[in-house]
Amino acid sequence: MSHQDHAHPAATAHAHPPYLKVFALLVALTVVEVVVPFVLTGSRGIAATLLIVISVVKILFIARYFMHLKFDAKILGLVACAPLVCASILSFVLLWDH
Repeated sequence: MSHQDHAHPAATAHAHPPYLKVFALLVALTVVEVVVPFVLTGSRGIAATLLIVISVVKILFIARYFMHLKFDAKILGLVACAPLVCASILSFVLLWDH
């Protein structure tokens, strides 16, 4: 048997993440974030809620691909998402106060 026969099968199955596609999606979401306040001038609550949702989606994509949480153990993803959940709840509660 040659050295290649003992190669790790997971190494060949692991492809590079689609960094450019994720980057393009993040750019598109950022453009939407910039446009939303100008389009939804009359309904600040809806605009703020939409901006928070877009921000959460962007955070999840960044954590998943650029922080490589997609390839780590699931518990690390849960630990990383805990502050996100707390910040989201805080943001929505503060919207009611405004």
